[in-house]
Amino acid sequence: MKEGNTIRLYSLDEVENIFSKLGMSVCESYADFSGKPLSDNDIQLMVYSQKL
Repeated sequence: MKEGNTIRLYSLDEVENIFSKLGMSVCESYADFSGKPLSDNDIQLMVYSQKL
């Protein structure tokens, strides 16, 4: 890509799919460092995951 923003945003479903292929599980998801629950309007995604 020669121009534009190369940042890729992933949905929680996509992250869960990627992690499951790596043998990991998403335990919790948050919108920020305060632990705010994730909503459809949030662009930041934080996950707590574990290796299975």
